[in-house]
Amino acid sequence: MSSYKYVSHSGTTPEAAKLDAVGRLVYRSNKLGADQRITNTGGGNTSSKVVEKDPLTARTPLSFGSRVPGATSAPATARTSPPSIRTN
Repeated sequence: MSSYKYVSHSGTTPEAAKLDAVGRLVYRSNKLGADQRITNTGGGNTSSKVVEKDPLTARTPLSFGSRVPGATSAPATARTSPPSIRTN
């Protein structure tokens, strides 16, 4: 793993490894929002592309978004309505 000069990479912690793709997105968003050196004071968004099982067409690429409230103590939340966006 690479070493960063100013920000330590913590996205692959044992805690994050237990989460599904959307859970990891929210976890990363909360980590970014908690770091005052890199967070946007007005908030921001993060996203993740995953492949989920679609009951009609087998595998479907999806994109999930997560809202980061910015430099606040409020946690990030995953968008659930709509739950995902087809990318194909």
